[in-house]
Amino acid sequence: MERIGSEESMIEKELTVGELINLDKTERQRARSRRDAMIGFNIAMSANYQSGMEKGKAEVVKSAFALNLPIEQIEKLTGFSRADIESIRNSF
Repeated sequence: MERIGSEESMIEKELTVGELINLDKTERQRARSRRDAMIGFNIAMSANYQSGMEKGKAEVVKSAFALNLPIEQIEKLTGFSRADIESIRNSF
C-alpha cells in the first residue's frame, strides 16, 4: 500500500475499509481519531450554524416589529410560531 504523504491529506481522504485494514494498529487508531474529530467538528459547526440562524431570525422579528408588520406576516417571514414571536417581542 502506498503511504499518504502528509497528515493533512490523511484528514482530507476518507479511508476505505481495505485501506483501513492495511494500516498498522497505531495508524488505524490515528485514522479513527481523525474521523471522530471531524465528526465532532461537523456537529459543532452545525450547532453554531443553527444558533446563528435562530439569532438572525430573532433580529428579523425585531426589525419587522419596528416596521409595524402584523404577527401573521412575521410568522410567514420567519417560520416562527406566534408564541416564539411573542417571546422575542417580550425580550426587547
